[in-house]
Amino acid sequence: MARPEKVSLTDLLVQAKPHITRPTQVGRVCGSNASPDRKPWRLLVDNDFVTEEQIAQVLAKHLDIPYVNLKYYNVNPGLVKLLPENQHG
Repeated sequence: MARPEKVSLTDLLVQAKPHITRPTQVGRVCGSNASPDRKPWRLLVDNDFVTEEQIAQVLAKHLDIPYVNLKYYNVNPGLVKLLPENQHG
C-alpha cells in the first residue's frame, strides 16, 4: 500500500468534500491564538469550527482506512481494559 502524501491536518480539513472548514477560519484561530502548546486542529475544535469526529473522518479518508464510530456498537468492557489509556488527554 502506498504511503499517503504528507499534508497538514488543517489543509485536509479545508480541502475536504464537503467542505468542513474555510481557510479564513483556520487563519482566524491560528493567527490570534498561535501557541506552540496548542495544535491548530485543537483550536478549530475549541472554537466550534470542526468536531473531533469530523477530524477522525477526514483522517480516515486520507489514510484510506475505514472510519468506525464505536458509539453505535456494543463494545466488550474487557476488551476496552486492554487498550492503553489516552496519554494526551
